[in-house]
Amino acid sequence: MALISPVTSQNDDLQRTIEQLHYQGAEDILVNAPQQSAYGYQVGYNHPELQYTLDGKRYYVLWLTEESKLAQYKAQRIAANDPEHGGIEIRTVREYDDPATKTFIRSAS
Repeated sequence: MALISPVTSQNDDLQRTIEQLHYQGAEDILVNAPQQSAYGYQVGYNHPELQYTLDGKRYYVLWLTEESKLAQYKAQRIAANDPEHGGIEIRTVREYDDPATKTFIRSAS
């Protein structure tokens, strides 16, 4: 099982997301790997938590425990490295014992 964080709820959300992507037919699913384009070329040294190809486009997903400007910076770096990306998703997933535990999803592109 791939891990992206010491936060259990984020790792669980990652696994659910990967299962859903397999069902949708996503290919070349990478976890915490150097950024690659849809063509398989390394386009950055950053490591998005999740990246995959679907219908010929490369998508990226970032996980946070709270909203931060760092996520927006990471998303901008991903977009600069791969201008032809299909989308960048920022998921805010708090720890299970946090009373405000919810998954918030927003697009950065």
